[in-house]
Amino acid sequence: MNKNKLIALIAIVQIMFFVIWYFLENHKLNNPKSQEILVKTYPIDPRDYLSGNYFILNYQISNINNFDENKKIDKTKKTEIFAILKKDKTLYIPDYISLEKPLIRDDQVAIIGTYNPNNFRIEYGIEKYFINENTKEPDREKNIEVLLIIGEDYSARIKAVLVDGVEFRN
Repeated sequence: MNKNKLIALIAIVQIMFFVIWYFLENHKLNNPKSQEILVKTYPIDPRDYLSGNYFILNYQISNINNFDENKKIDKTKKTEIFAILKKDKTLYIPDYISLEKPLIRDDQVAIIGTYNPNNFRIEYGIEKYFINENTKEPDREKNIEVLLIIGEDYSARIKAVLVDGVEFRN
């Protein structure tokens, strides 16, 4: 195989990877079996310039002490857990924690996360939100909520950030 054919093959494989990845992520965001929930957030730092233009988010659901029954967790080691949230008016708030896949009611949702003993927090993979370089970050004094998509696999993805009820646009 000559050099040009090899380069073309590598390029095609890379393009295919990103196309497949895009469609898988798009399916997760638009899956009819996924659930949309709204959670309260408190911005920690307007931007994290070390890892790019990301708005760092701190959720009420990230603090393990906000959950009932958190004594069951070994707080000295990293542990995969299910955080069960309950609906309170329009927002979802912490309810309890389970080490096993829980049975949930209609007014509840479960999110899979990892308890981190270094900072005593639950990490869901939704702690950063990308902001374009020339976009002004939301005012931290305003009411900031995040619309999440919870998939069939209990993983969470950010669908939108709302500032005083209006979608934040990059």
